[in-house]
Amino acid sequence: MNYILHSIRILYPLVQSFKVLKNKDKEGQKTLLKYWCINWMISLFDFVLQIVLNDMLVDIVLIALAIGLIYNNFIFSTAIFNHLIQPFIYQHEKKIDKFFSFIDDKIKGLWDRSSNKIEEAAKEKFAEVVSDQFKKK
Repeated sequence: MNYILHSIRILYPLVQSFKVLKNKDKEGQKTLLKYWCINWMISLFDFVLQIVLNDMLVDIVLIALAIGLIYNNFIFSTAIFNHLIQPFIYQHEKKIDKFFSFIDDKIKGLWDRSSNKIEEAAKEKFAEVVSDQFKKK
C-alpha cells in the first residue's frame, strides 16, 4: 500500500515539478509549491493518524487524499493552500517568525558550544599524536 501512496504523493508530483521547472512555468511552479507545502503538512499528521487509526485505514485515507490533491492539475491542493493554509500563516506570521528565530538562536548557540569543544578535542588529540611521534624518535 505504501508503494501506491508514495507513487501518488511523491513520484507523480516530482515529475510534474521537474517539467514546470524545465519549462519555466511560473504558474505551474506556484501550484506545485502549494502542493508540496500541503504534502509536507500531511506527512506531519500521518504520524498522529497512525496512532489514532489502524494502518490500513490510514493508507486508504492518505491515498484518497493524495489523489484528490493531484486531481485536475492540482486544483484541490491550490484551493486548500489559498483558503486554509495561507490565511493561517499570514495571521500568525509574527509568532511563526519569532518561534523560528528562537529555534535558530538555540541551534547557533549549541553549534558554537559544540564546535568549540570539538576544536579543543581535535587540538588535544593532535598534540598527543605529535608528542607520541617525538617520543618514538
